[in-house]
Parts: sequence; C-alpha cells; structure tokens
Amino acid sequence: IDKDNTFFTVDGITVLAYQDKERGNIDSDIKLRSSFTLPASSLRGDAKTDPIVGMNILWDGRLALATKRGTVAVLNRDFSQFWSVKLGQADAGEEVSNSIAADEKGGIYVVTERAMYRVQWTGYNLSMNEYDGAWRAEYEAGEGQSAGRLGKGSGSTPSLMGNPDD
Repeated sequence: IDKDNTFFTVDGITVLAYQDKERGNIDSDIKLRSSFTLPASSLRGDAKTDPIVGMNILWDGRLALATKRGTVAVLNRDFSQFWSVKLGQADAGEEVSNSIAADEKGGIYVVTERAMYRVQWTGYNLSMNEYDGAWRAEYEAGEGQSAGRLGKGSGSTPSLMGNPDD
C-alpha cells in the first residue's frame, strides 16, 4: 500500500492498483483503479512461464518488480512510464523464485539461481553498470527444491542490514 492508500498486487504479468471507491472513507467498497500488463518485449515467455514473482516500492515512490525468468522493472505508480532490464544471458536468463529488496539509494536487490544482483535505479533508467552502483555476485547454489526454497538458489529474499556507516 502506498502513501495514497493504493494497494498494488499482481496477477501473472499484470500489476493491479486498487483504491477505496470513496477516497478517504475507510468503510468504502474497494475498486480497481487501473492495471498495467508488462510488455511482451520485456519478458522471456508469457504470463505462465515468466510471471511477476516480487514487487517493492522504491524510495522515490515508483514500483520495482522482478519476474521468474529475470526481468527487473520499474513502473510509475500511475502506470505512465515503464523501464526494464534482463538479468543473465540474453537467451536464457536466470530464475528468480523470491521477492526483492530495495535501498534508499535506488538499489534493487534480486537473488537468482546463480547470483545476487544489485540493479541500480538512477531515477531515470535501470542500470547494470558498476559505475552507477550495480553489481553481480555469484554464489554456490543449492540443488532443486527444499524447505524454504521454491527452486534452485538461495531460498531467501534479499535482506538489507546495517547502515551507510556500518
């Protein structure tokens, strides 16, 4: 839920925005304000094979999201602008089975089956460039599904800890 009391959720590759039918009335019915379906060109598949698996609100108020096959995207809350990058190899990507985290400096943290990423939201574009603050760190991935893990990988949503001085 954002600062305007809009509830955002997903259905496959569609982001849905719900609001009170009567703004400011907590007893009001709920209505679908609007929806945004990810462009096919940003995906590695369709709604069934590459659904949205994680979403967060960035510090600047935009929505950040990740799909199962490694698309990371940023979307204005009014759905007027959309940016995306694809993680991993151009043809295959890397599977994401957990949600995402975000920091106050535009970092979007995504863990895949092979690596931990920091994708940088610059305020006007998504960057995978180290100069902008992005990085990729490979890790030893576990095999298959186990307790707490939906697929190959860490089995955990990234957690941000500490502060800028520590």
